[in-house]
Amino acid sequence: MGLYQKRGIWYYTFTHQGRRYQGSLKTKNKRLAEKLYHKITTEILEGEYFDRAKTRRYTFQDLAERYMQFYQRQRDIHTIKHLLPIFGHMRLSDITTEMVAQYRAKRLEKVKPATVYQELSLLRRMFNVAIREWGWIKDNPVSKLSFSVGNSNVRDRWLTLEEEKRLLEAADRPWWLRPLLIVALHTGMRKGEILNLRWKDIDFKRRVITVRTIMIDHLPENPLKSI
Repeated sequence: MGLYQKRGIWYYTFTHQGRRYQGSLKTKNKRLAEKLYHKITTEILEGEYFDRAKTRRYTFQDLAERYMQFYQRQRDIHTIKHLLPIFGHMRLSDITTEMVAQYRAKRLEKVKPATVYQELSLLRRMFNVAIREWGWIKDNPVSKLSFSVGNSNVRDRWLTLEEEKRLLEAADRPWWLRPLLIVALHTGMRKGEILNLRWKDIDFKRRVITVRTIMIDHLPENPLKSI
């Protein structure tokens, strides 16, 4: 049993699946400490069990169908055709970073790096939505990969979920910066593509944005006025 005393107060500590849990039980009574310890360990273990059971219900095919229903972009229809034969039958919880890296290596033997980058970008966005909005899974196997297009000496890295969170929390001045960042993070659109959007380019019913490429060298005082 992972109980110990420190200055008369009982504490607990134990390790499960490589993760260490510890804390104060806030009591000097050993019998009460034992009961609290069993309660805490049971809650942690049962919570993890039910989380794993939930993630095992969903396959990549399930994710693809729901993502395309609500977040489909113009190029996604073609891009996802290459992902489904490899990952479609797999449970989300079984898809690992190593598997995605192997997929990347095989695709690079057949197509240009820019194409593979587009496929991995879609895969990453899909997992991010499954994590943040639907709670289907906890980790994004794509976020740990770095991938460059063109120049092999250039290092390209995606933001982690924690980095995205810190970025959005800090983006409160000017007020319109946060909406632009959210669009960029969820779509991968460039600054010029976002700032050039007009109402006619946005289909709210189908959740589709039509991108018209025009270079913009600077941010206007309030870019949302032009939308």
